[in-house]
Amino acid sequence: MSEAMPKDLERMGLVEGVWVCSFQEFKGLSVALREMVVRLHGAYKSQENKADKMHCLYDYLTGQEFSQHVQGLVENFMALRKNLAEEKQAMQKLWAKREKQIEQILTHISYTYGSLEGIAGLDMPALPALQLPNG
Repeated sequence: MSEAMPKDLERMGLVEGVWVCSFQEFKGLSVALREMVVRLHGAYKSQENKADKMHCLYDYLTGQEFSQHVQGLVENFMALRKNLAEEKQAMQKLWAKREKQIEQILTHISYTYGSLEGIAGLDMPALPALQLPNG
């Protein structure tokens, strides 16, 4: 702190590695410098044991435990894929069977109605669903 600031310095600043400030600027500079020290400490702290952590991570990734976890995930995925394919095939078979049954029912209805229409003639009410489209 200085009452007489260096000629080339109007406000606080760094002069040859030393912070120079007025009495009024002292509190602000103190807070700023403290914050810088805290952040610098945090940066150093985050780098602490970094090599050890990287070594542990490498050992885990190349070890048996991680390999078993990934293998388990792959096996479960493959089982799910197989089950889905089997269910899809079974449903397609079931749908094809039902479609055939529906077609057979419609065919029987058409034959039955046609036979009745042949017997009753024009007295039989028309069913639009069984008529040919006008075109």
